[in-house]
Amino acid sequence: MLHKESPRAIFGIVAIILAISAPLVVLFIPMVQLTTFRHDPQNLLMTIPVINYYLLSAAFLFFILIFSILAFRRNKRVYTLISALFVTACGLIYFSGLSYIQVHTDFVRIQHFNTETTYPMSEIKTIVYGYGIDENGQYLFYTKDDEEIKTADTPLLDLEKKRKLYRIASENGAEFIERAYKGE
Repeated sequence: MLHKESPRAIFGIVAIILAISAPLVVLFIPMVQLTTFRHDPQNLLMTIPVINYYLLSAAFLFFILIFSILAFRRNKRVYTLISALFVTACGLIYFSGLSYIQVHTDFVRIQHFNTETTYPMSEIKTIVYGYGIDENGQYLFYTKDDEEIKTADTPLLDLEKKRKLYRIASENGAEFIERAYKGE
């Protein structure tokens, strides 16, 4: 009896391990998806919307909840609930990989779940780069139809890529504006 492992302990330990490792996994899975599955050497910038992180966090909370429930109770009703939670968590993980913003040399693409909107660079009227001392910078792309595309500045958009973006904007007749945020 002393050498048998308790299912309650095993499920509890798995829930604790998931709770400890979830922040790192939630942080890195979207970045790994972008750099592996959606990699294109012509990309100037690929950003991940915040909704992806929220969906992954919810999925991991469901997985932690699944193992926590299994640690305390196991019967037919609980297994039905666990199955529903598992399918929901898997669906959240799937949907967390669908959204991105891509700034390519030829176009700007917004993928929001199953809706894809692509703007050729010739349709971009103005590119505004806003930056501040204590704030992250952001790029605002304004189309000729007055639609606005926001994307955060990242270290992946280095000086060479910024120059390339400026050159592409000027080739397509778009205005490139750098604007400093006012300090308060």
